[in-house]
Amino acid sequence: MSEHDQEHKRAIVQHGKDVAMEVGMEMVKEGLQEALEVGAGPVAGIVKAGAAVWSIFNIRKFAKYLGDLALELDCNDPDSLRQLIQEQGDKEWVTEGLDRGFRKIMEATDPVAKKCILVMVADYLKRKSLPDRTYRQIGSLFIESDEQMLHLIYRIGVKIKGHTQGGVFAFREHNSTGARFGVAGHKGAFEADTSAEDLGPCEEPELIHTTCDALIRTGFASAWYGDPTDVVRSYEWPGSEILTQLAKIEFNQNMLLETALQFMSPVLSNPPRTGSPG
Repeated sequence: MSEHDQEHKRAIVQHGKDVAMEVGMEMVKEGLQEALEVGAGPVAGIVKAGAAVWSIFNIRKFAKYLGDLALELDCNDPDSLRQLIQEQGDKEWVTEGLDRGFRKIMEATDPVAKKCILVMVADYLKRKSLPDRTYRQIGSLFIESDEQMLHLIYRIGVKIKGHTQGGVFAFREHNSTGARFGVAGHKGAFEADTSAEDLGPCEEPELIHTTCDALIRTGFASAWYGDPTDVVRSYEWPGSEILTQLAKIEFNQNMLLETALQFMSPVLSNPPRTGSPG
C-alpha cells in the first residue's frame, strides 16, 4: 500500500472515531443534564457520574469500532461512514448490525478474533442483512476462540470443506508410542471421496481439546460416539489405532463452518491493516 493510500485509510479511521465521539458525547451530556433537571440527590449524582465515565469509555471503544469498520466497508472517502449512518441509520439492518457487532467485539478478548467479527459485521452490512442464527453462532465461536484456536479451526475447516462428514481424533501410528492428532472427511463410500490430514504430535493436547470443545459448544460439531470408521477409513491410516474421537462434524455443521471460513480467511491469510480492533 502506498503512503498516499495509507494516509487515506488513516483519515477514514480517524473520521469514524470523530463521528462516534461526537454523537456519543452528546448522549452523555443529555443524560447528565436530565439527571440535574430532575434534582438527583448526592448518591444518585455519584451513580450518574459513574455511568457517565462508563459511557465515555464505551463511546471511545465504539468510536474505534466504527473507524475500523470503515476499513472493512471499503469506504472511499472519510465521509462515507457518516453518510451511511445518516441515510440508512433508521434501517433495522444498520442499527442491529452495528449494535450486535459492537457487543460481540466487546465480548471477544483476542484481537484476531475481534478482527474476524469485524469482517463478519461488514459483510452483513454490505449485504443489508439482519443478524441471524448463522451470525450468532459464528460470532459465539469467534468470542470463545483465540488466535491459535482460530488457526486450528481454519485448518480443520479447509480439510473437510465440501465433505458430507468430518471428524477430529487422536491416533497412534504403528510401532509408535506417541499420540498424534488427525482430521478426516469423506463425501461418499469410495476412497477417492475421502481426505485426511495428520495435524501432528500431541505436543499441545489442551489446544486441540479446547478447540474441539468450543466447536461442540457453539454447534459447529457434535460429540463423536460409535464406530470411527464411518469417518476415518482404514485405508487412510493403515496400521494406525484411533485413540480418542474428539469431535464429529455433520453436513449442516460443515456448511456453517464453511461460512465462518469466509470471515476468517482475510484475517488469517493477510497481515493486519491500519487500525485493528482493540
